[in-house]
Amino acid sequence: FVMNDTNVEIERRFLPTTLDWKKEAEWVKSKLIFQCYPTALQEKDKFVRIRETVDENGTSYELCIKGPSDGLSCSEDEIAISESEAREYFLNCDKRMLTKLRHVLCWKGVFIEVDQFQKIRCEDTKLVICEIEFETVNEAKAFEPPAWLGKEITGLHHWSNFDLCLNGIPWD
Repeated sequence: FVMNDTNVEIERRFLPTTLDWKKEAEWVKSKLIFQCYPTALQEKDKFVRIRETVDENGTSYELCIKGPSDGLSCSEDEIAISESEAREYFLNCDKRMLTKLRHVLCWKGVFIEVDQFQKIRCEDTKLVICEIEFETVNEAKAFEPPAWLGKEITGLHHWSNFDLCLNGIPWD
């Protein structure tokens, strides 16, 4: 929900340890997301994601190019693509895929995206990651997360969706 004008994604991420998020925040909407990271499109300092999203408005497809992260932020360019283009990319992902149900919740005026992963690298999972996007780095730093958000994983690259698809879940 939060988009700034500079094509920069500023977010904090959390690993909830309980299901308290279900009762602590107000549900806004949900959508089903299929993502893949085609091997041939990846580069050293950036990665390319293909996403299919199914929600109350129908199905959409996008290609996203993400640049290097400084922990809190990274460049992000999203481009709408056709279903046939998306399908072609999905065929060339070598298991670098995930499926998740994203719930958008509102807690004290802050929108929180709760990703309930269903599959990572073609394996079933119950992983849940919460993300909050911000307008500015100062806003992100000032945010005081409620205890129910759990352990903060902001900036831990092994918890990024790309790394999850490449290496699986890095349980500590």
